Amino acid sequence: SLKDGRIIVYGLKNEAIVIDEQFSNTPINSVTFHPSGNTIAFGDRAGRVTVFDLAEKKTIQTIDEADKLISNVEFSPDGKNLAVTYLDTGKITLYDTGNYTEVRTIQAHTEGIYCLAFSPDSTLIVSGSRDKNVGVTRTGEEFPFQILGEHKSFILSLDFSQDNRFLASGGADCQLLVWEKGIESIKDEIYFTWVHGDWVTSVKFFNGYLRTASRDGKIRIFDFENKKIL
Repeated sequence: SLKDGRIIVYGLKNEAIVIDEQFSNTPINSVTFHPSGNTIAFGDRAGRVTVFDLAEKKTIQTIDEADKLISNVEFSPDGKNLAVTYLDTGKITLYDTGNYTEVRTIQAHTEGIYCLAFSPDSTLIVSGSRDKNVGVTRTGEEFPFQILGEHKSFILSLDFSQDNRFLASGGADCQLLVWEKGIESIKDEIYFTWVHGDWVTSVKFFNGYLRTASRDGKIRIFDFENKKIL
């Protein structure tokens, strides 16, 4: 997703562009794939959420959110929900992907939200905000039941490990933080941390490792379970 309102999707098997289309006159901050792989969703700064069918190359749903500044959209891993977050409010809106009607609003933070992630089993939603907190909310509830407040500035990226055992966060305080996940919540004690040279803009688990990107111009790979950088 691009600042000029374009979406580009690349086909990795044939190394060809699937779509390259202008959808908005305002920036699009994020794009998410439905677990089926055939559908994407994205939201722009004008408050419009678009659900697009890649096979048919057509828009199948548009949700107008009345000029809200959309920061992130995420499909749940089970494909049942679409979550939308905003730069100008600490709320999360959940939509049912069966008919894209609103399911509930979660009051997760006191300030705007930059990032959101579902746990792999779709039972938890974590969100990172300008209020420096990570909120942990059960998918069926309207308020966080747990707040992780160890960051010293706003949070820019969140990710769960594929085995549902760890949560990572990165923020403008230059910190990578990794927590262990318990059965129903996140353990309070930080499992691993690393201080970068600038903002941590992206965290991503992959094949037992953890990758971070930072505004210091470096990508780092961590063997996080053994608490070391590779």
